[in-house]
Order: sequence, then structure tokens, then C-alpha cells
Amino acid sequence: MRNRVGRRGGPSAVLLGAPLLTLLVWLGAAPAHALEARALVDRNTITMEDVLGLTVAVRDGDGAVDTSAIRDFAVTDRGRTSSVQIVNTHMTREVRYRYGLTPLRHGTLTVPALTVGEGRDAAVTDPITVQVLPRRAGAAPVADVAVEAEVSDATPFVGQEIVYTFRLLAATQIADARYQAPSFEGFTATPLEEQRRGTTVRNGRELAVTELTYLLVPQRVGTLPIEPARLSCQVPSGGSDPRRRDPFGMFDDPFFRRGSMREKSLACQSVVVTAAALPPVPTGQVFSGLVGSFQLSAAVSPATVRAGESATVTLVVEGTGNVAEAGVPELGLPASFKVYPDDPETDLTRDAAGSRGTKRFRFALVSTEPGEFSLGPFQVLTFDPEAAAYRPLQAGPLKLAVLPGDGVATASPTAPPPSDAALVFEPRREVTRRGHDILDLYAGLDAVRPQRSLGAVPVLAALVAPVLLYLAVWGVTARRGRKPTVAEEMAARARRDLGAAGSAGDPGTRLVALRRAVVAAVCGAAGRRGESLTADEVRELLGETGAGEDRAAAIVALLGRIDAARYGGATMDEALLGDVRQAVRALARGAKS
Repeated sequence: MRNRVGRRGGPSAVLLGAPLLTLLVWLGAAPAHALEARALVDRNTITMEDVLGLTVAVRDGDGAVDTSAIRDFAVTDRGRTSSVQIVNTHMTREVRYRYGLTPLRHGTLTVPALTVGEGRDAAVTDPITVQVLPRRAGAAPVADVAVEAEVSDATPFVGQEIVYTFRLLAATQIADARYQAPSFEGFTATPLEEQRRGTTVRNGRELAVTELTYLLVPQRVGTLPIEPARLSCQVPSGGSDPRRRDPFGMFDDPFFRRGSMREKSLACQSVVVTAAALPPVPTGQVFSGLVGSFQLSAAVSPATVRAGESATVTLVVEGTGNVAEAGVPELGLPASFKVYPDDPETDLTRDAAGSRGTKRFRFALVSTEPGEFSLGPFQVLTFDPEAAAYRPLQAGPLKLAVLPGDGVATASPTAPPPSDAALVFEPRREVTRRGHDILDLYAGLDAVRPQRSLGAVPVLAALVAPVLLYLAVWGVTARRGRKPTVAEEMAARARRDLGAAGSAGDPGTRLVALRRAVVAAVCGAAGRRGESLTADEVRELLGETGAGEDRAAAIVALLGRIDAARYGGATMDEALLGDVRQAVRALARGAKS
């Protein structure tokens, strides 16, 4: 019995145990590796105009890189890439995090040791020393591209609205511009979406101007420094290498035949704002919090009502400043009025001149007593920064006439009941036949006719049709419920951005949408997600897809044309939109193939 069982189970045990034993031996032979991290830079000597490329390579693990220890540079995240290598059943995975470091000062600076991951599995990179020169050695300062910043008032009062303007001046076309705004610590900052573009002449040179504006309101008294805003971009390096032939056949801008581009980092000057405190509020008055130039108006409608009916009082604060912060004014009405306030309505416009608009307060008033009433005057205390003094606003008084209410007649409890003669009865109507009864529809047997029976084919079709309908609905639902791939997601985003670029009215909005469409198409072709790409990253991603250097150069040139239109003062035409559409379609075809 034992031998019989052993003969039956032996082959099964061997068949099941051999793969398991091999797996255990393979796992036991595979050595355990701890997380490794290395920090790499593309150069050790740069100037204040350059951007240092930093790469943190993480092997045999995945952990977030803590860049908070970097103090001497402004850090810009450039995304990450990953790769897997298998050699003799040993798998190695490496993730590379890329950053752009803009120097904050010149001298010998240090990229400190960076921590990757958390806890016992964390890894630490080695520190790196970088020499930062004041400017490019042996070269004159480049004046073709410059940035500057200013405020409309450097000595405002607390709560007073001022305008911060960042200005890009370019005598040449630039590409791949990235803007980093200040933190505006100590202010409430409202960015204005619309960019102002134009030209100016300085020292005999015509420059294209692009301005970004913010509305700032200081929140505390004292000195409030605004750190420099920064902008990195690609500028011509002055080389003479000709551009390779464009495979798309659609880029013939002579600007991109002028040679290679180099990355340039610009920082405007720091702006210092000194906020002053408001003077003491006059005795017996309540400050509304409004700082600016305002007016107050009041109206009542209707001017005559009956007791128990409502009249509407409307107070309107209008002017320039923080009108949105206006509080509910004090009414001071007689005790016979009941007040029902409505939600305030704010109509506000923000532009480079500041905030201006109106704020309306509506109140429904109901008086329980008749009479002639004087409503108001209504007062609001504001602060005028131009005069550096409080300014009371007054509107009214308003006249409201309340008439006695209408009486309602009621029956006297002692009134005699109505007499029989006063009672009127409607005579009973005779029941008459109108039309035929429903039974008359089947008055005779001739109305009943034999019905044909269904054949086998209609019955079978009726049984099969619900099953086929269910399968069709299930197939459509399953297809719709399938999660799209990264390439499909980025391709759909590129199509949406192209549609937005074709329908938007503002040229700046159209150019931003065009750039997003090209970036999404490049990321989709490489099967990656991304929001922004540099020229080097475009070449790297397209290189991973097997595209040639000519195609990568053409896409970089196309992004340069878009950035030139955005920041260099060039105009957008339908030819640029058509070129972007053609490039996006070409990238989509390459991704599918």
C-alpha cells in the first residue's frame, strides 16, 4: 500500500517541487541591496547668468528627494526618468530626479548632502562644491535680455492696494522661458491673468516688453522686502552651426538658423516696501476697513408703502481700492421697523491700475406702524491714502411714508343666521345619456376576429434580441470603462489644447495653449506625463522613441517660435497654428506606430 501511494505521488511531487526549488534557490542567490543615491552636476564652474543642472540618481529603490537643504540656489523641478536593467537574472532599477539650480549669489557655493527616502532605508548623497562667477569671463555683459521689477508705491499704508510689475525686456527672440514669482511674504497677492505686451525704446534700442502684474496689499507694519523674481530662458549663444534639414518641412524662421542656444538665468532687483500704520480712528466713529477713494449712495423703493408691506433700501459703495472688503453699514432705523438683509453683491474689476468697482447692500424694511419716517443719514468711515486722513462718507436721509394697512372684514358673532329665503339651492340635474356605454363597442360577435399566431422565427428573435442588446451594451460599457494609457491620455490633452488655441480670443492664451499641446504630444509619444519641457528634455524623450535628431530639432524650433511670440513681441499667425497641428499629428502617428 505504501509503495503504491509512493509511486502515484512521486511524479507529482517532483513536478511541483522542481520549479519551487529553483525559485527558492534563485531568490536565495539574489543579494539584497540597500538604497543607493548619487548627486551629479553638469558643471562645477558657472556664472550668475547660468543654470546648474543637478541629477539625483537613486538605485534599487524609490524615495522622495529632500531639496529643502539647498540654500545657495533657487531650485526648479524638471521631472524624473526611470530605467530597468536585467543582467543574469539580476534586476537593477534606477530613477533619476532632475533639477535646475539658479545661483543666488556668486562665490564658492555648495550643493549640500541630500536625503533620499525616509527612516532606516534613507540614503544620503555627497556634497558638491560649485564655483559661481559674477559674469561670463572675458565677455561683455549681455544687454539683449533683461528683467526688472517695480511697485506703484513703496511707502503704502497697511491695507492699501499697490501694484507690483515684473517686466521682461528683449532685443532678441528667446525660447523656453520659465518664470518664478516671489513669495510676497507679508502681502496678500492677486496675480492678473492678462499679460501686457508692447515695445519701448531705451538708449536708442527698441525692445519688446512683456509685463506681469500683481495686486499687493500689505498686511503688517514695517519693512517688507520682496525677493527677486527669476526667469530662465534659452538665448542665442552666437554660434554659426547651420540648422539641420527640417523633416516636417515647415520651419523656415531665420532665427533658428543662427546657431545653438544656451540657457540664461535672470533675476530682477529686490524691491523693498515700507508699510505705515493707519492713524488713530476719530473718537466715536467706526472704521469700515476701506482704504482708497470711494463714494456712497442710498435709495429706497417704493417711497410709499402700507403697514406690513416691505420697502427696499439700497446702499452702494463705489470707488477704487479694497471695495470688496466693505462691511455692512449701520442703519440706525426706528424700533418699529423689521430689517431683512440680503446678500451683498460685488462687481469688481482688477487691472494694472488696481481694483475698482461697486458693492451693493440691500435691506427689506417692514414697518408695523404708519407714519412719515426719515431713514438715515447713512455713514461709512473710509481712509484716503492720498490725503493720509480718514474720510467719512454720507448718503441720505431717505423719506419713507407708511400708510395704515387695509382692514379685513369679519362676521359679527351676534349676527342673526341667514333666513331660509337667503339660502339658494341649485336644482338637481336629470341624468342623461351622453354617447354610448363602453359595452357598445362590442355590440355583436362580428367585432371579435381571430388573431394570427406568431411563427418560430419571430419568437426566436424576441428571445435572442435582449441577449444581443445586453452584449452590445456590455461591450460599449467595458470599452468606455477601460482606463486609457498614458500615451492616449497625453494625446487627448494635446487635442484639447489645440482646440483651445483655435477658439481662444486672447493671443497670450492661444500661445500658452499651443505650447501645452506640443509638450503633451511629445510626452505622449514617449509614454510619459508632463506639463513643461526644456529643449534638452524634448531631445531626450524623442530620442527614447527612436525619432531622429532632425525631428527633435524641428520640435525644439517650433517651441522656440511659440516662446518668441509669447515673450519676444512677435505676432501669432495662422501659419504657426497650422505648423503646431501638423507636428502634433506627426507625433501621434509616431506614438501609434
